[in-house]
Amino acid sequence: MAIIVFTRLIGIALCGEPRTAAASTAHEAGLRMQASMGLLFLLCFTGGLAPVLLLTPIALVVPGLDPLLAAALPAAYAAPMWIGRTGALLVALLLLLIFISRRLTAHNTPATAPTWGCGFSFPTPRMAYSAEGYADLAATSLMPESLQPSATGGRAVTFFPGPALLGLATADPFLKQLCEPLFTKFAVSCSRLRRLQSGNLYLYILYIFVTTGLLLVWTALRSG
Repeated sequence: MAIIVFTRLIGIALCGEPRTAAASTAHEAGLRMQASMGLLFLLCFTGGLAPVLLLTPIALVVPGLDPLLAAALPAAYAAPMWIGRTGALLVALLLLLIFISRRLTAHNTPATAPTWGCGFSFPTPRMAYSAEGYADLAATSLMPESLQPSATGGRAVTFFPGPALLGLATADPFLKQLCEPLFTKFAVSCSRLRRLQSGNLYLYILYIFVTTGLLLVWTALRSG
């Protein structure tokens, strides 16, 4: 399922044929955005390969927050570094393979073609897969019925069809079948308490007095 999601996002949404004029002029983010994302990537990458390097700045903050955690930090410095070294070695090997591949293919001019051209001479965005068409098999065959999207409208099944409208809605079963009925009943029950807020001052004093009395009885029973 994760493979389908990522290939749908990258292959259809990001690398597919542009369907609008605005999408055809899309470009990469600016240098400042790339620099900020690169900094976050380096921090996450360093924390994954060598978390010990991040313990020193953390130790400057933690003692004022949690003494027990601060006392446990020195023992973390003695943790084995073989996991980080192994990861760094694998990353270096991957970079070396990328460098060798680039060198070997440097003299070859890559041919360009539409992402989902499929051998057509003059492909258009209408020939490309849509996100719904790409995920249709997984949505209708692999997923349980409670997670399948509900369709409104119809699909064209004739030659040279005219305009048609198809709508798909995927509802969250946890939200629809559990949360919404539960909170709806809770809201209806709470709305009945509005009768106490009728603007009658004597009624306000009465239920405040009753509530205070019940709290005093409960406190006396607990202390006894």
